[in-house]
Parts: sequence; C-alpha cells; structure tokens
Amino acid sequence: MAGVAVSSLKRQKRSIHGFSLIELMIVTVMLAILLTLAVPSYREFAMRSHRTVAITRLMQVASCQERIRAEAAFYNTGVCLPTSDQHYRYRYELPGQTGTSVFSALAIPVNTQLKDVCGTLQLNQDGYREIGNKKANAGKCWAGK
Repeated sequence: MAGVAVSSLKRQKRSIHGFSLIELMIVTVMLAILLTLAVPSYREFAMRSHRTVAITRLMQVASCQERIRAEAAFYNTGVCLPTSDQHYRYRYELPGQTGTSVFSALAIPVNTQLKDVCGTLQLNQDGYREIGNKKANAGKCWAGK
C-alpha cells in the first residue's frame, strides 16, 4: 500500500512542473496583441523624432546662411549643407544659385521616412516654413507633432 501512495505522489509532482500548451498559447496571443498595438506607435514616434532632427538641421542651415549674408551681403547656397549622419532618413538640399538674395533649404525624406505624413520640409530666407504634403497640418509638422 505504501508503494502505491509513493507512486501517486511522484505522478502529482511531475504534473505540477512546467506549463501546458494552452498556457503557452495564451501568453503568445497576449504578446502578439501587445506588439500590434506598440509597434505602430513606436514607428510614429521614431518618424516624428527624425523629423525634429531634420527641422533642427534646417534651422542650422538658415543660421549659417544668415551669417554669410551679414558678411557678404548675399547668400551662398554652395555651403552650409549639414553633413548628415541620418542620410538614410533625409536628404538636404539648397537649390538655387550662389550669390543671390534668396535661399530655400529642403529636407527631403528618403527610405522609411517617406511614410511621414509631412513629406518634404522647406525653409526659406524669410523664415517661411512649408511642407510637401498640403493635406497635413504644417504647424503640427514643424512643431514635431
């Protein structure tokens, strides 16, 4: 009789350890649901932060151009482009001719940043700010929202 009690205790101990397949599947489904909610929010946050970096760089370009104009009485669009460590997110351009009284700095999205709702960011010598997507709110885009 003692042998039967010992073997039934061993069976109970074995069944206590580990997780059942149902428990593992429930945890997997819960993780999948959390990821489907978290990943899009993270991507949107990353795009906004990359846009903020691009805005900062455009402001630096404008500041550089104003320093040149203060010294030489004209803008020199051949200089002041940022050396981008984010070349895979934005391409920076200063279209126009050197030695003019106007400039327009562009931050053109590339690769994954193409999905950003704002599109191309543009800043000119008067501080006028534009975005490539006319359907988006320019104020929110330039505010980093």
